[in-house]
Amino acid sequence: DGEGNVYIVGITLRPFTTLTVDIDYDRREGYGGTLNGGTLEVNFDATPALRLAAGAAYDVYQRDSMTGEATARNYWVGARYKLTKKMSASLRIEESSNKTYSSNSQGRFVFDYDF
Repeated sequence: DGEGNVYIVGITLRPFTTLTVDIDYDRREGYGGTLNGGTLEVNFDATPALRLAAGAAYDVYQRDSMTGEATARNYWVGARYKLTKKMSASLRIEESSNKTYSSNSQGRFVFDYDF
């Protein structure tokens, strides 16, 4: 039928001014199957210019009624460094596993310049 419902609820905690903890739960029903999952991400401002991050996501999904449930897991670490007010560089390393890949490592480097 091409319709799906997505529900996401989350909270961001800031136990210290330099630390944030994000916790999210998501539920999807309808077109494309069902999904129950959650994400935990921690961000730490080590210095005014350097932010460190780490996180994990876990999902249980079923694409259609003919297949069973499968799980997907992602883990990542990253950092962002502000070179100037308008320039920053980010690095993220991620490890994923799901029905298709038992282990899938990826990395991403981004250079941002704000005009």
